[in-house]
Amino acid sequence: MALFVANFQQGKNIDNVGQLVDIAHTIGLNADQTRQQLQGSHFGSDIRTQEAEAKDAGIKAVPAMIVDECRLVAGAQDARGYTEIIRGIVAAR
Repeated sequence: MALFVANFQQGKNIDNVGQLVDIAHTIGLNADQTRQQLQGSHFGSDIRTQEAEAKDAGIKAVPAMIVDECRLVAGAQDARGYTEIIRGIVAAR
């Protein structure tokens, strides 16, 4: 929520490491550790693996989710949309 508020309500540049460190600090994270994580490559391979998995699954935009490990749902859905998706999956079984 802090990133959402900073970006959309306060107009902060959340692409800036300094801004991200400040935001992290306001929610109780250690500023030095946050800066090290953001500037390091510790999570790079994990992120690239997840990106490849998303691409292989056909995900090209967010929000997107895979329901029941078989159905890609792209874009935001209302309650009716999710109900129809779930009913379709149950009916196919």
